[in-house]
Amino acid sequence: MGFLIHTEDHSQGQSNGIVFLLGAIFNILANTEFSNLLDYALKALIGGFVWLLYKLLADYIASRSKSKSKPSEKDDKEQ
Repeated sequence: MGFLIHTEDHSQGQSNGIVFLLGAIFNILANTEFSNLLDYALKALIGGFVWLLYKLLADYIASRSKSKSKPSEKDDKEQ
């Protein structure tokens, strides 16, 4: 008496999904104007640099104001 083993092959369904996904990605890339992307990337880099400088300056000013508002230990010992 022989046993029949039933195996299901789902690889065909997965490959159709991958082909569809790659086709959609290539379609988007084909219709994209790369000059606009380069322009956007340059603006994003400049904006990020400006934000970083602003953040560093704000942290520096905050640390200076905290150190000025705290009385030093030297002044406490003299009193």
